[in-house]
Amino acid sequence: MKKFDLDGYFSEEITFENASRYDDVFLSNVEYFLVTDGREPTKNDCIDTVNFRIDGMGEDAFFNIGFSVDGKAIGCLFLIEGYPESDVLWIGLFIVHADHKRCGFGKKCFER
Repeated sequence: MKKFDLDGYFSEEITFENASRYDDVFLSNVEYFLVTDGREPTKNDCIDTVNFRIDGMGEDAFFNIGFSVDGKAIGCLFLIEGYPESDVLWIGLFIVHADHKRCGFGKKCFER
């Protein structure tokens, strides 16, 4: 995984093995899932997002990044490189734990 450094936050690749660490980020976003999927979030949503792929795109195009502070997961960023055009970095999903919204985390991620 390409390194994604963000001062004050621990980042790591989200994998099948550690996805459960980020379940609470998804579970805290009930409104998002009600609007987008018409249902409440489940513990499977993080792993389903990690496993998402687009036919014809290599594994190296997908980046699943988790962020935490003091050992508590606070956000997930899922990126697709080269989609829908070769020179685009697509934000597939950026989701922040409800307890950390409006605290500057999102702004810090994207002002780089």
